[in-house]
Amino acid sequence: MNKKTLFKRIALASLLAIIVTSVIFVRSGETKAQPYYSGDAINYRGQLVFATANSGYLEIFKLNGTTVETLVKQKVYNDRFNSYDDYSDVRLLVENGNLYVYATSEYTVFKYNFSELNSLELIKKAKNSYWEWYNQIDKLGNSLVTVSNKGIKVLDANLEVIDAYNFTGVDSYSVTSNGDNNHVLGISDSGLKVYERANRLITKEIPLNFTSKENNHKAYLDVTGNSIYAVDDYYAKKFDATTGQLLASFRHLDAAGYDMESSSGNDYVYFSNGLGVVKLNKDTFKVADFAYTSMIAGPQGWAMGLKLVSTDNGDVLVVFNGSNIVLLDKKLDKIVSVKAIEVPDQKPQENLYLNVSSNSAIIGSQLSLSGGGFLSSENLQILLGNTEIVSLPSDKNGRFDTMITIPETLKGKKDIKVTGLGSKRTYSVSFEVK
Repeated sequence: MNKKTLFKRIALASLLAIIVTSVIFVRSGETKAQPYYSGDAINYRGQLVFATANSGYLEIFKLNGTTVETLVKQKVYNDRFNSYDDYSDVRLLVENGNLYVYATSEYTVFKYNFSELNSLELIKKAKNSYWEWYNQIDKLGNSLVTVSNKGIKVLDANLEVIDAYNFTGVDSYSVTSNGDNNHVLGISDSGLKVYERANRLITKEIPLNFTSKENNHKAYLDVTGNSIYAVDDYYAKKFDATTGQLLASFRHLDAAGYDMESSSGNDYVYFSNGLGVVKLNKDTFKVADFAYTSMIAGPQGWAMGLKLVSTDNGDVLVVFNGSNIVLLDKKLDKIVSVKAIEVPDQKPQENLYLNVSSNSAIIGSQLSLSGGGFLSSENLQILLGNTEIVSLPSDKNGRFDTMITIPETLKGKKDIKVTGLGSKRTYSVSFEVK
């Protein structure tokens, strides 16, 4: 029996075990693991350092032999509301021999010096004034960028925006360049798109077959090999980067395809499909090895994001694996794993409601708002029409009480809308500005 057939049989049988353990896991206790699906990893001065912000915490770890040391676990302190905000993404970069941690939280970018691997030293932070929610921070070629649903913003050393690219219509998490200074990849529900920064245009659209409507897809651009690698819900595929022509394909387990990962000059490319990770030879596109990860580090494993790091002992593959982060060696054997943070399984304590002190008011006057039915201590956004008036956290019971001032620029009939940014629960009432 060959490896491909064996992998299919083991994975399909084990999928039943995943379903059973998932039911048990969800029903037990009042907490749940916040799944890991993305992050970053780097070899810094001979030490493998990896990080994620999926839990809302900025978590940074270091590999010590066959154990993991937690170096950082923190949220963003919001001194305005005496509360804590979530991080949304993190990137590890070495600049002039020093390690820097770049992170995003809502509308803000942070730069920390982390060269001694013991504490974060805030170097710079910058908050945009146009309410653009950052989903990702990364290096596209030589450029530090933020990525949101509104496109790509290029930042200078002071975290100021110096250029922008209108690369939209793709999942903002999927945007990557793998070191190329001109080409940027992105994935939508229909397939892969290639954006050229020089022309500021999408120059290629390559169909991919996604049936699950899952997010967190990423492709890999092999600059030295002039190839693009992507995985959909049926095949891992290799394309010519110049023409977009399909060069090779590998049928996997009909599970959700997530990530393709490799490194410059590497003979192999890796892909994840939830059930596990497969290592393919770039030239032959045949299986060199595989690892079934759904139970390798405990229940609820589901391989999504991948980061490949070259170390003195060979390649290490960091797998953001649902209920854990698991590190695999060059043979895809487990080195060590880290369990996901368990967070309260929050539920609203009451139905949504919104009280307004008046159903109309003149410009410049104050209005009293109160409401509830949101999650405990989640960030709320209050809009009047399409204009954000205030953001604030709910209290421990999911309620809020605040005063707003009617802006001078608004007049006429508007909706007052309150949205829980974590729960996505929303409630609105009609209002008139006189």
